[in-house]
Amino acid sequence: DDEKAFHGLSKRIQLITDEEFEEYTPERAAEDLRRADEDRGIIRKIRRGEFTAETIDIVKSTLVVVESPTKAKAIAYFFGRPAKRTINGFTVYEVAGGQMILNVVASGGHIFDLTTEGGYHGVIKENDLYIPVYTDIRRCNNCGEQFTDRDLCPECGSSNIRSKKNVVDLLRKLSVEANKVLIATDPDAEGEKIGYDIYVVVKPYCKDVERLEFHEVTRRALRKAFSEPRNIKLPFVQAQIVRRIEDRWVGFELSRKLWENFKVTSLSAGRVQTPVLSWVIRRVEELKRKIPAAELHLDNGLSVRLVNPPNIEDLMRKFKEGELNATVENIVFHEETVYPQPPYTTDSMLKDAAQKLGFPVGYTMSLAQTLFESGLITYHRTDSTAVSTTGIDVARRFIDENYPGLFKPREFRSEGAHECIRPTKPLNARQLRFYLSSGVLRIPQKLSADHLKLYDMIFKRFIASQMREAKVMVQEFTLKINGIEVKQNRITKILEEGFLNVNPIITTKKEAAEGTYKVVHMKVRREPT
Repeated sequence: DDEKAFHGLSKRIQLITDEEFEEYTPERAAEDLRRADEDRGIIRKIRRGEFTAETIDIVKSTLVVVESPTKAKAIAYFFGRPAKRTINGFTVYEVAGGQMILNVVASGGHIFDLTTEGGYHGVIKENDLYIPVYTDIRRCNNCGEQFTDRDLCPECGSSNIRSKKNVVDLLRKLSVEANKVLIATDPDAEGEKIGYDIYVVVKPYCKDVERLEFHEVTRRALRKAFSEPRNIKLPFVQAQIVRRIEDRWVGFELSRKLWENFKVTSLSAGRVQTPVLSWVIRRVEELKRKIPAAELHLDNGLSVRLVNPPNIEDLMRKFKEGELNATVENIVFHEETVYPQPPYTTDSMLKDAAQKLGFPVGYTMSLAQTLFESGLITYHRTDSTAVSTTGIDVARRFIDENYPGLFKPREFRSEGAHECIRPTKPLNARQLRFYLSSGVLRIPQKLSADHLKLYDMIFKRFIASQMREAKVMVQEFTLKINGIEVKQNRITKILEEGFLNVNPIITTKKEAAEGTYKVVHMKVRREPT
């Protein structure tokens, strides 16, 4: 009866459960009654003592293994308020989900790593075959150092260490109790290797072991993953193994060279950091080769920039003598269409977070990890700009409600199974803060102001990518100064805002008028080429 109240209720239910109201037709009612009759028939057979596979397997126990405790908690709470039990210091969440009793537990990342004892940095060669040898990972409870093969911490000498053997024992114990094991580690090569190790650990104790893949921690994504389990992707596992061997072979050997040359054993080199350091050195050398750039301000308010102008000394002399003038001529105007940027990949997110928010790389990835595990953004380690149909639907719901008529879906297709970094809900940062503070949305971790800043940046970029283009007026003119002719252009007016309503990445400048003007301010500095 009250459409406004129904809309508000529908939106809140959708935010909490990822469910939408659908028309309940007579056909659906008949199907529900048929299933209810089937269930009653099974119950009658059980009461008569007629135990068959159909009656016994009404509810199955399923073990779900993820990487982080935060994600384990978030997934468990999707199905209701879970019970918690502690086994040898590990938290296991138990909750009913449809016809399954789910036990959700975290592995805490990798459980095995290459040994440092035997072979060539953990790799044995036999009959032209290279065999990597793995052992359990250990961590010092005092200083947090991670290592293998030692009973004492190599960093602080403490014997207060914990081994991933305890995780192996836990997973085996839980697998014995389960009808099925679902491995839900992260959807990348590292996650696939962790999933493979878990598979090897639990397979002897539970015959039914499968892999789940999802790129966002939401009910909808989980339901889809549960309905489409797959096998372990061995090429991903092999790629990670080769990469880890490269880490050892390249890193250990280069580090030893550094120790020998500089007599400092704290120095290290590696598969990634060494070529990156080489790139940094080349860039520093390039930055040393600088050229002059002049910033000029005219008495009509126009600002222009000349890069590497000839006779820079003559320009400076005339300015000091008050004789430097500039002429603006050949003014033309034309319209241009400005298209939105694609959604974020990992590298573009890190770049903007550094430039716009001042966040270091490691800090940004930590914030993004929390947002991902809280079910607020998709997986943040990706080189893809692709947008799924689910992502397009998120954008449509927000744009249709807040900017009617500006929705324009784009898939930004790219190779691979990964998706761009995007929000999972049609909520901007202000709305997200409100729903969290009011208790409508509940997440496993409390968000800081910096979490919300990063979320806001990701949200605006993604929503803008699904909106109509902007149209702007561009002014072009020729600037003549001291015998130099420079073509200049500037955006003077926004004709149609389009995506700029959400992500205002364009600033307009004052129109220039033809004529000759005096240079009233001049600043010269040397810039990298």
